[in-house]
Amino acid sequence: MNEKISLLIYYDYENMLEILSGEETKKLLLAMIQYDKHGILPDFDGQLKMAFAAIKINLDRDKDKWIKTRNQKIEAGRKGGNAKSKIERSQAPLSTA
Repeated sequence: MNEKISLLIYYDYENMLEILSGEETKKLLLAMIQYDKHGILPDFDGQLKMAFAAIKINLDRDKDKWIKTRNQKIEAGRKGGNAKSKIERSQAPLSTA
């Protein structure tokens, strides 16, 4: 789980998307993916610029949350691995050399 493989699309976007044409909606959705995956900001104007600005807030918040969760899971895995290693060492037979 080192790379983010998805993004959320909220129901709140429905009203924005209904206002846009099919081609504009396609451009907006592709821009969302490009931004979330690669950090590339689109060069929009008008309605698309306003729609993306509203959506970008959620994309940034969701990515920050994902990174925080990923880091917590990595740390928990380390702690679990360390604890397991300590148990295995304590249960290892003593050598009689």
